[in-house]
Amino acid sequence: MATSADYIFDLGYLQKRMSPHALDELQKGALLSVQEELILDQSLKSTYVPFQLKDQIVEAYISLPYLVQAKGMSKEVASFLSALLNVYVFLLLVAAAIAIGVANSITQPITAIGNKIKALKLGRNEAIEWHSNDEIGELVKSYNESIKKLEESTERLKKSEREGAWREMAKQVAHEIKNPLTPMKLSIQHLMRVAKAAPERVEEMLPRVSKTLVEQIEGLARIATEFSNFAKMPQAKNSHFVMNEVVQSVYHLFTEVPDEKQQIDLEMVDTPYLVFADRENLMRVINNLVKNALQSIPNDQNAHIQMRLYPRSEVMVLEVEDNGTGISDELKEKVFYPNFTTKNSGMGLGLAISKDIIDMAGGRIYFETAVGKGTTFFIELPIISSSPAEE
Repeated sequence: MATSADYIFDLGYLQKRMSPHALDELQKGALLSVQEELILDQSLKSTYVPFQLKDQIVEAYISLPYLVQAKGMSKEVASFLSALLNVYVFLLLVAAAIAIGVANSITQPITAIGNKIKALKLGRNEAIEWHSNDEIGELVKSYNESIKKLEESTERLKKSEREGAWREMAKQVAHEIKNPLTPMKLSIQHLMRVAKAAPERVEEMLPRVSKTLVEQIEGLARIATEFSNFAKMPQAKNSHFVMNEVVQSVYHLFTEVPDEKQQIDLEMVDTPYLVFADRENLMRVINNLVKNALQSIPNDQNAHIQMRLYPRSEVMVLEVEDNGTGISDELKEKVFYPNFTTKNSGMGLGLAISKDIIDMAGGRIYFETAVGKGTTFFIELPIISSSPAEE
């Protein structure tokens, strides 16, 4: 009478008449009948139910076919989709791995160049090896050429700085040598004139002229010694020694002869502390600091030098404080430079040599100052032990 799938019946896949077994069951009063049927060699089940209208009269029967293998087919479709999804995910992972590999191959040399630039410094810099003639290769090539030019510029700068330093040193040495030569020349010329004009006065003038010449020659010798010491520092002979003893020795050296215009005090811990440095060089540094402290004080003012030795954390600290004129802000950065001095005489090498000595001992030297109040120099050396030990 009616169907939702005409082609099944038109092609003869199903008969247009209902199953006689189903008709028999339904006529006997069954509410539904399920029958096995075939369509294109595929098993299906058809459910038959009566179609009733008014007065419970059966007007027709309705057949609802159900393909048994439809569930299996849905499972196969789900399995196929799952496999397809797995393949898609795998291909996606492969594509991501390839993309990461390509990105790394591109960014690796750029990262290497970035690291090299961060570590770039005046001096020897390593070139980057890159064998491809691509855009990255051009970048690497430019970087290598730049560091080569930088090294050449650095060498020229070092040479220029060395030449400049030696020129400044030569000017300073020439200036310091010229100062004693002038009175020496004048004294000899004066002695020669007196010898011609009044020979009898030569014997009288000879001791005075000789004294002047000896003093100026000693000045020249001092200049030569300072310049030699700075030009070639002697090899440090480090050993273990008690720093307290060295400081006390320098203190006694400056206080052996009492002077009403200068007062030197020493505050020192009783516990002996061992340090590892060159004993003679350290004594030389302390001597220089005390001497500089005394010379920084104006002639019309009494000198008061305070020396302190004490431990702090893992270092021994020596303070040398004066009540001099202090150091102005514009001169602070030049204190440890060669040729720097605020005195009328000397080559200004004492503090530069002192810094080299303390640096070689693994210590530190620095200062604090206040204009018009004075300056305090600090020496810090690592503590080896808090009690003397036999070497």
